Amino acid sequence: MTIKDLIDLAPAYALKTLDERQDADFTAALDRAPRHIQALVWDVITRTLAGIEGTLPAVQRALALRPRTLGLVAAAIAGEKIGEPQTAGASPIVGRIQPPRRTVNPLWRAAAIGCAAAAVLMGVVWVQMRQEYAALDNVFTSNMLSEKFQRDFGDAFESRLFSASTKFVQFAAGDAAAPGKAVLIIGEGGSAQLLCRDLPKNAAGYQLAVVDSQGRVERVLSTFRGGEQRAVVSVDGLPDLAGARLAILPVGEDKALLTSTNA
Repeated sequence: MTIKDLIDLAPAYALKTLDERQDADFTAALDRAPRHIQALVWDVITRTLAGIEGTLPAVQRALALRPRTLGLVAAAIAGEKIGEPQTAGASPIVGRIQPPRRTVNPLWRAAAIGCAAAAVLMGVVWVQMRQEYAALDNVFTSNMLSEKFQRDFGDAFESRLFSASTKFVQFAAGDAAAPGKAVLIIGEGGSAQLLCRDLPKNAAGYQLAVVDSQGRVERVLSTFRGGEQRAVVSVDGLPDLAGARLAILPVGEDKALLTSTNA
């Protein structure tokens, strides 16, 4: 029996108009059908019973109730007028077919709870790993900066750092929230090291320049690549910068990113 047969025979099965053989075949085929097909057939049966409740007469219960009711239903379906008067107090016919109960397998419920717990645990572990990674990254970048100083400048940097003749020029941004920090370490003979940190990425690079009171570039002292988290730039042949105003600005732009606070 096909799915179409089950759906077509469902109203007749609900009204008990099938013969014994058809009834047995329908019941056996419905039991073998998948659960979603069973649910569809039960829905047709239930709607069939619900649709005829308003057309059934209210009669007193009697021994021959079933044959009389089926005759009245058949007459109503055929469009015939039912002449038997209704009796008050009679209850409508309730179908003997109930929709199947839907239950969840305990194994599926346990698996769902386990998956939810695993998802929460993975989220906590991911947050902890992210925090640990950020801490390690800070330590790693600090160590890289120290190693770069030692590799590029060696003992010369250390001697310059602690020399009484060394001058330090600090840079600051006009906006406190703007990124970037820098310091210029000037030693004897006009050689210096420019230490930069957290400059925004700029494909054209940056330049260290002497600017006037209006921020206009008067002389470019050095050009270097920006955008790295840490940058160490060697600057040689610096002129006397006493009283000069220095700035770090992107190449090709007039607006300074950082300006010296002392000279």
